[in-house]
Amino acid sequence: MLKLKSLGIGLVLSVLSVTGAVAEKLAPVDAMAAFYEVADARPFDQEAFVSFFSETHTNHDPRPGQTNESSGDIVADFYKSLQDGSSDGRHEITFIEPVGESKALVRWRYVGTHDGPLFGIPASGNEFDAAGMELWEFDENGKINGLWHVEEIATLLRQITKKP
Repeated sequence: MLKLKSLGIGLVLSVLSVTGAVAEKLAPVDAMAAFYEVADARPFDQEAFVSFFSETHTNHDPRPGQTNESSGDIVADFYKSLQDGSSDGRHEITFIEPVGESKALVRWRYVGTHDGPLFGIPASGNEFDAAGMELWEFDENGKINGLWHVEEIATLLRQITKKP
């Protein structure tokens, strides 16, 4: 079912990119399916990625030393760094579920090969597979304005620094 939805979202994105049309407001579940299509596309399209976010985006789970103030550009920089660290990295979506009318819960596995610098760690050639879960909140215009997230960063780091 998710592959069929993905195909439909991909078709919508293709038509929008050809026509230059502005996407109509998608339900949070459909918006997140489209979001991950853009997040994992090569080459990374920062403008398309940032278009998912409202001007006032809040990261409710900032890393130590970060504030909860965020923006589409800040999130895009992070996703771009994931691509820089793995030319074949991709999110394998386990599920996307609605939470009320304005949120979507996403569980994914990020899998790939560490063939570029990632989190300051030079390429190791190691494969990785780390899971995460995110709760995305949308405003009245269908733009992302909030994020709660948990990722297996320790698992990812252990896998990419493991010696053969």
